[in-house]
Amino acid sequence: MDKPTEKLLFAMYTLRGIFDASEVLRAVDRLDCPPNDLLVVTLYNSLFHTICIDWCKLFGSCKEEHHWKKLIDQDAQESSRSDLEACIQRALRDDRMGLQGVEFVALADFHRQVTSYRNKFAAHLDTYDNVSLQRYPSVKALRETALLLYSKLYTHLEGIEGVKNYPQPDQYKTENFYRNVSRFHQRLANGLE
Repeated sequence: MDKPTEKLLFAMYTLRGIFDASEVLRAVDRLDCPPNDLLVVTLYNSLFHTICIDWCKLFGSCKEEHHWKKLIDQDAQESSRSDLEACIQRALRDDRMGLQGVEFVALADFHRQVTSYRNKFAAHLDTYDNVSLQRYPSVKALRETALLLYSKLYTHLEGIEGVKNYPQPDQYKTENFYRNVSRFHQRLANGLE
């Protein structure tokens, strides 16, 4: 397998980690436990950190080898940026943790919010006064932007040997996602009893 294909497969693997963690996070969120239950808080924080860190691997610094702009054709970058911003808008509109009354959030602003969270809480524990976090990044926006990139990469790699075992993008769409969340929720609830 050539190096560019390996790079794309690594990105898809990372994106799958975002989907899996967000499914389990949603199931944890639905557990009937006190909000200060140590196990639930620890699990929730670990999953949320994983989602943010993995998202930053692909949407973080454009200097990185696996940045989304280096994974898709240059001709498609501007339309992809618009698609990503539309994903963020839809997710924030639908997400209960979204921004109330805000008309538009640019990809750069959302990126800054996620990387600030990652730097301050998940990866580096920055304590600089100039790093402020006004709200947590939207899990739905993180997941939906990841799904958009996954769909683009899957289409590009479809038919290549290493991709055959990867789920089609439709497997991660909302209705399938909630079906999986219900399954995870049941398993978690049974395990915590």
